[in-house]
Amino acid sequence: MKKFSVLLIIGLGMAIVVNAQIGEYCITDGENLGFRVVKTTPTAYLKEHSDVLAAINGPYYDTFGNTEGSIIVNDQSGKKILVCCSGEVRGYLYISNNYVIAGTAMPNTLDEAHLVVIGTHPLLVVNGKVHSQATEAKYNLKEDGKQKVAFRSALGTKDGEHLCMAISVSKLTIKQWANLLCLCGYNQAINLDGGPVSDLAVKGKASLKSSKPADTRMIIYVGK
Repeated sequence: MKKFSVLLIIGLGMAIVVNAQIGEYCITDGENLGFRVVKTTPTAYLKEHSDVLAAINGPYYDTFGNTEGSIIVNDQSGKKILVCCSGEVRGYLYISNNYVIAGTAMPNTLDEAHLVVIGTHPLLVVNGKVHSQATEAKYNLKEDGKQKVAFRSALGTKDGEHLCMAISVSKLTIKQWANLLCLCGYNQAINLDGGPVSDLAVKGKASLKSSKPADTRMIIYVGK
């Protein structure tokens, strides 16, 4: 599979936080946000790249191993680059130097202020409230009516400025995950893949991951 690596300078400011419910890493000033389409785990990727400070798994992928969603990047000249992907997109996270916001509106053109637009599903939190997508039965219930629980991953922000990677430390439904993110102060968040794929690796810290980790198809990472 062809590999992509896109780096963007995002001027933000926070640090690693891990508690009994959630693990997170928020980008600090001068760090790079990057994406790479590759079959591996965030923990393995971190070990293989000395300049990577933190890494989390990407969006869902289909039975053929193709990543679902879309990553649109503005380079410094304003050129729009579609990094990947295909599949279902129901919401977006818009990232700039000054803000991180979530919404359902598909961008017809990418505003130059948006450095990155990430499209995936479902939306978890918008404007500090659990989004209706996160409450839908298909994300929360199995065919037999039992709860669909798994380890969870997300991208979001607490104050509208700092982009954070987040992971649950226990198995949750999507609705429970969205509620937990709200309780932990997130006002915008989109879902990433979960279950065995869910993995947050931070340099110098123990990885937060499933007991039986599986490869993701995209690494979202922070580098120097």
